[in-house]
Amino acid sequence: MMDQLLRRTIPNDHSCLFTAIGYLAEGTFVQQGAKLRQVCADMAVADPDTFGEWRLGKPTAEYTAWVRNHFNWGGETEAYMLATHFKIELVIVSLEGMVLKYNSDAPDLQGRGFLLYTGQHYDALVGAQSEETTVADEVRLHPVGDEDSELLALAAAKVHKAERDFRATQRVVKKMKCECGAIVDDNDAFQVHCAEVEHGDDFSYMCDEIEVVESMVDDDPTLKIDLSSDNVMTWYNGPQSVFSNFYPSAVTIDGKDFATVEHYWQYSKVVGVDDEVAEKIRTAETIQKAHLAGAYAAKIRDDWDEVKAQVLKVALVVKFDQHPALKVQLLATAGKQLVNIDSDKWAGISESDGIQTGNNNVGKILTEVRDEFIAQAAE
Repeated sequence: MMDQLLRRTIPNDHSCLFTAIGYLAEGTFVQQGAKLRQVCADMAVADPDTFGEWRLGKPTAEYTAWVRNHFNWGGETEAYMLATHFKIELVIVSLEGMVLKYNSDAPDLQGRGFLLYTGQHYDALVGAQSEETTVADEVRLHPVGDEDSELLALAAAKVHKAERDFRATQRVVKKMKCECGAIVDDNDAFQVHCAEVEHGDDFSYMCDEIEVVESMVDDDPTLKIDLSSDNVMTWYNGPQSVFSNFYPSAVTIDGKDFATVEHYWQYSKVVGVDDEVAEKIRTAETIQKAHLAGAYAAKIRDDWDEVKAQVLKVALVVKFDQHPALKVQLLATAGKQLVNIDSDKWAGISESDGIQTGNNNVGKILTEVRDEFIAQAAE
C-alpha cells in the first residue's frame, strides 16, 4: 500500500482534465489534450444512443466542434467518456472534500485513478511512499474498490485546501532594497532611509527593485481575481484565442501591413530608432521570427514605457474594426472582466501556488476598447 497520494501538477492550458486523465492512464503529458479531445468527439459520433444531446448538452455536430476547441474546458461528460475509453474508474476529489466517481460499475476495469479538482483546475493524484517518490515508482492506477486510496485522496485534498487558503491571504508586492540590506516600500521611503541611516563612504545611493510575498486583507476584492468566475473571460497569449495579440488577424496601420497585433507591437518598440530592424519585424513570416528580429535592435524607444499602452490600444481598435467577425466575439463579452493569462507582468496575470501577480494591462486595455465600441453603438 502507498503511504500517501502526491499531486502531480498538470499544465494550466484549458486542457487540464484531458491531460490529467491521460497522464493517469498512459503516464505522459505529451499531446494528451488534443488527442483525448478527439477521442471524446469520436465517441459522441460513434455512440449517439449513449452520448446523445441529453448528455452532451448540444447536438452532436456542435459538440464535436466544441470539444475539439482548445479553449473549452472539459467537465463531467468528458470525465465519463475518458474513463470509459481507458476502462478505468475515475475518482475526482475536490478541495472541499466532495468525491465524484465515473464509470464505477463497468466490467473489466483496469484500475481506478484519482484527480484533484481545485474549482478551476485538475491535477493528477498518484500513490507514493514519500514526497521524494519518482515518476518511475509512483502508482497512477489503484485497485478497484481500494478504500484506503480514497481516504488518502481525501487527506491530500484537505492538505492542499489548507495550503490554498493560506496562500489566498498573500500577495506579491514590489519593494526597494538598499545596498545595506534594508527593505523599504518605494523610492520616497528609500530617500528617507538614506537621510536617516548613516552608510559607508563607498555608498552609491542605489537600490534594487525586489518582490516580496506579504499578507493581505482577506476582504479586499481588488487584490485577487477569481479566474474561474463566470464573470471573468480569460485567455492565454497564443494564436488560438481571438483576444490574443498573437491571433493571426492582419492589420493595416498608417499604410503599413502587419500579420498580427504582436508584429505591430514589436515594430513599434524600435521604429524611428532602428528602422531596418523595424522593417524586418514588420515583414517577419512568424511571430517567433519577429521576436528574433527584434532581438537585434540596438535599443528601443526611450519613451516606450510611457507610450506602449496607447500603442496597444490603437492596434486593438484597428484589429477589431478591420475584422468585424472578431468584433462580434469581443462585444459578446460585455459585462465580463477580461484577463490575459501571461507571465509578462505588465501584459497579464500569472498565478503560482495560489498567488496572483501581474497588472493585466492587455486585459484592461481590451476592456476599454470593448466598452468604447459599445458606447459608440449606443449613440
